Order: sequence, then structure tokens, then C-alpha cells
Amino acid sequence: MKEDSYSKAAKVLFYGTLDESYALKKSKHLMFEAQSYEQLLKLHQIIIKKDSVSNQVNIQKMDSHEGHFTLPVNTSLEHWREFKFNASKEIFYPVLYKWIGGFSDEDISKLLKLSLGSLSMRYNSGLIKLGSYLVKGLQL
Repeated sequence: MKEDSYSKAAKVLFYGTLDESYALKKSKHLMFEAQSYEQLLKLHQIIIKKDSVSNQVNIQKMDSHEGHFTLPVNTSLEHWREFKFNASKEIFYPVLYKWIGGFSDEDISKLLKLSLGSLSMRYNSGLIKLGSYLVKGLQL
């Protein structure tokens, strides 16, 4: 498996679940040569499963048992965490898969069963909501 594919899968799973060890463990089992609809579908299923298990549980810390993510110095996940737990899934998934994962609009719209226009609207709404958390953080 290409390192790039593994890294991208781990990154999407991490930002989708906010559980570093889970993201690293699950992404090791994904064998994809290139970014595709099948990879997006599998990632989505893993995130949905994790969300259903930890439904309404606010993960306060990220635990790492094997490997780790390197984030830029002074990076805070506070705003992303707030977005993940407060945004509706209808706007969270488009932002996660398009902005974080870099998947194509066609693959995301197929997965979420949306028209390209609806996907674009939800993606933009999600970015506005995420941006509102960032602006709110700057005002503190």
C-alpha cells in the first residue's frame, strides 16, 4: 500500500473520530492503491461505526498507542472538535471528505446521495460554521 494512501486514510479517520490510536489502527487495514469511491465508502463506514459506539461521548484527549500525528507547532484542535460535536452530520461529512480528505465532489455526492449542488451548499455551510468557531476563538 502506498504511504500516501495510508496517510490520507489515517488523517480522514483521525479528523472524523478524533481518536488517534483508532485512526492509525483502522487505516493500517485499508488496502487501496489510489483514492477512490471504494476508499471513501470504507472510511465513511468506519467513522459511522465509531460514532455509533461513542455516541454522545465527548472525547477530551487523544490517546496514542502506536505512532502519532505530527501537527504544526501551536496547532489547536479545539475549534475542529467543537465543529465535529456541534455540527450536523449533513455539513460535517462534506467538509471532512472534501477539505480534509481531498476526495472528488462526484465521489462524495455518490456516497452521501446528494446532487452536486446540494453537496456544494452543505460544504459551504460547513465551512461557514467551522469559520464561526475560529472567529469566536479569536474574539476570546
